[in-house]
Amino acid sequence: MHLNYKIVRVLIINLMIFLISSCSKKEEISYVAKVGDSYLTEEELSKVISYDSDSTKFREAFIRKWIEEELLYLAAKEQGVVQSKEYKSLVENLDKRTANSILIKQIIKETVIDEDSLSIVKYFNSNPSEFKLTQPMIVYNYAAFMKYEEAEEFRVSLFQKNWDDAIDKVTKQNKYIYTGEEISSYIVETTHENYKELFNTLRLNRISRVMQTVDNQYRVFQLLQKYERNSIPNIKIIYESVKDRYIAKQRELAYKNYVKQLYSEHSSRIER
Repeated sequence: MHLNYKIVRVLIINLMIFLISSCSKKEEISYVAKVGDSYLTEEELSKVISYDSDSTKFREAFIRKWIEEELLYLAAKEQGVVQSKEYKSLVENLDKRTANSILIKQIIKETVIDEDSLSIVKYFNSNPSEFKLTQPMIVYNYAAFMKYEEAEEFRVSLFQKNWDDAIDKVTKQNKYIYTGEEISSYIVETTHENYKELFNTLRLNRISRVMQTVDNQYRVFQLLQKYERNSIPNIKIIYESVKDRYIAKQRELAYKNYVKQLYSEHSSRIER
């Protein structure tokens, strides 16, 4: 009897420690909202909230939405929704889609693609129609200045010097703000009038007048290329776009080959 009493006493003490430990763990959770047994922690919230000027407003809206979703789920469980055939069918379908999505990502990740320039240029030359422009485009150099006089002085110097030499001169004088070389821009309805003027009036390699921008800078442009709608630009201008499309096509091909292999491996399981 004495031994049994000791055993019972030890079990009771262990049970009390477990209960206290469980309560302590729940108390240790730093949460911003709680519905039933579900918690929204600061860590989880910080993953979706960016700390900017609107973060406080977005934070409160997110918390309210989270609470609403949890309350609805509680009600759904209480009313037997999660036991219904419709719910289980939707969950099963979602599970399949999620698993398939993860598998596709894995296939893409494991696909080795030759991204060398020769492969990309070959793809461009084999599929030129894919890169027809849907809008006109210009390619240009520019230099920006704070003062009109400095911009005009730079523009005049371009009649005696090439672009690089003229830039080198103003760089030593610390006059320009910044420059851009071989910049490409589409000409669309919302394009600033300055760029439309470059497209409509300037000939190749010619220098523009000094143009004032909306932020009160003064810019001088040199037009390098001009492309009409439906034309195909030089690959140097759109190299990164060609590369992205080439990689996408290679990944698509890898996916199709994988599915084709699955058809071959599991043909005996397919019934129509």
